[in-house]
Amino acid sequence: MKNFIYLFSCFVISSFIISGCNHSKLDAPEVLENVIEEMQEIEEFRFTLSSHAEDSEGQQLRISSEGVAQYAPRAGQINIKSDYGDGDKVSTDVLISDDAIYHKGTIREEEEWIKSSYQHTPPTPLEQLTLIQEFIDSFTFTEEEDHYRFALTSYQEGLDILISAIFPFFHVSDDPFIEFLFYAFRQDGILNHFSYEFTINKESFKRDSESIELLLDIGGELVDDPMTFSEQLHITYYYDEIETIHIPEAVINEAMSYGEYISGRQEKTEEVPIETKGISDGNHFNGANFTSDGEWIYFIDHLAHDGIYRFKKEDIDKGMNKISDVSASNINITEHWIYYQDPTDDNHIYRIKKDGSDKEKSLYHNAIGLRVINDTLYYKDFAGTNNRSLYQSKLSSATTTTFSLVDHLFRFTIHQGNVFYLTDDFYLFVTDLDPNNKMNFPLTNHQVGMFQAKDGFIYYENRHDGNTIYRTPTDGERFEKLTNVESQGFNVTDDSIYFTNVDDNLGLYKYDLETRETTKLDDRAFSIQVIDDLVFYQKHISNLELGWFVINKDGSNPRRLYVN
Repeated sequence: MKNFIYLFSCFVISSFIISGCNHSKLDAPEVLENVIEEMQEIEEFRFTLSSHAEDSEGQQLRISSEGVAQYAPRAGQINIKSDYGDGDKVSTDVLISDDAIYHKGTIREEEEWIKSSYQHTPPTPLEQLTLIQEFIDSFTFTEEEDHYRFALTSYQEGLDILISAIFPFFHVSDDPFIEFLFYAFRQDGILNHFSYEFTINKESFKRDSESIELLLDIGGELVDDPMTFSEQLHITYYYDEIETIHIPEAVINEAMSYGEYISGRQEKTEEVPIETKGISDGNHFNGANFTSDGEWIYFIDHLAHDGIYRFKKEDIDKGMNKISDVSASNINITEHWIYYQDPTDDNHIYRIKKDGSDKEKSLYHNAIGLRVINDTLYYKDFAGTNNRSLYQSKLSSATTTTFSLVDHLFRFTIHQGNVFYLTDDFYLFVTDLDPNNKMNFPLTNHQVGMFQAKDGFIYYENRHDGNTIYRTPTDGERFEKLTNVESQGFNVTDDSIYFTNVDDNLGLYKYDLETRETTKLDDRAFSIQVIDDLVFYQKHISNLELGWFVINKDGSNPRRLYVN
């Protein structure tokens, strides 16, 4: 009996010791290491998500969604219920693939799908947790009955990379434009308040839930009436086995761009309009100093207010001849006329004949960025209101009819019957030329520097990627990175891009669109403008003076230009 009691006592004590060892307290780094090890095996899960977004004007959106997601490859199948707070409620489905997001349309009875791109490359849960591990000292850590809780309740310097990574790829809305807008707010808003917490199941070491709150100031000094934007988000995870997510081929093949969806898809056989421009996009955005009618090349130096010159390509080395003493900027050529702004007369719009005769005033408007396209004048009208509205004026011998198209824009061009324009905060939008249709659509999900339209593509400097040069089709369906160096102005031709390479002391470079090869042409270049096989540019001839130079497109025969 004594032996039995002794053995039983040893068993109890041993069990207590073992039990105590199994439940010894873990600190935050140890818990997170266990979580990361466990999450390496997680490639699929179910989830429920609820969010509430609101701005200072009272506009709000509540989203309740549930679905399944996987990471190898990335995919999702989600049902969304949206409540806009004004009686407008929407229910729809979203399918996610590795390279696109497909929203089921809600404005027409027939089934339609809208294809959009990711706003950013989303991290996997493992990548997310590994990033959190780098900032573990910023979190408070508590142990509860069934969970470990990690909480970050204030913003600290250096946390921006973490904030950009915690929003999951399956946090979508019923409308791609809303997703773009919210992403832009998060990217460019000024953070006022931020909190983030997640819970870990003590038995499985899997993440059970996440909660995010943020408050942002939007606009700042860029807009007249800045606002605030708040967003709260809660996610619950379930690690059931799910079926492989499959996106029907019909959805992939028939999905349309957002612009097509809003305006009603046009027949693919419809002829694409081709514009006749008084100056190319590349020359206009690089200073509007050179343009051509095919026979003559016309030149102005608007900073010198030194008149209008012209010359023939074969006579370029004989000097440029002045045809008029007018003060001109933003020249455009039509069949019979040169249109320009006069900076000495409040930038009113004038025209003269191509031989320099018969000067006459066309419009009494304080114009900026004049373009003549298909015998229509397009310009920003400053008008003292700081709106910088885009106007079009259809000119005839009898009347001038003027329409307002867009407010608050920075740069613009017309391409394939649409207006592509940059807003004050450097986002690229597209709208059509109908003055009665004020709908516009985002073309990119990142800020843009200079841009140009050419042959169905928009080429642009990506401000979120070091001002490297990208291009996208005019429907914004995909984005293609072309260069890996910082650009400070570029000009696109049929087969090449000529650009100022900031990474090489502002050198003149050529990027071949077919071979993808990059070639240095000169040691410095600004204001790059192209006419046929000639590349014009400025560079310093002394510390205080710039000169105009020309080089052949193949990089041969660089020389300085002179006026007679």
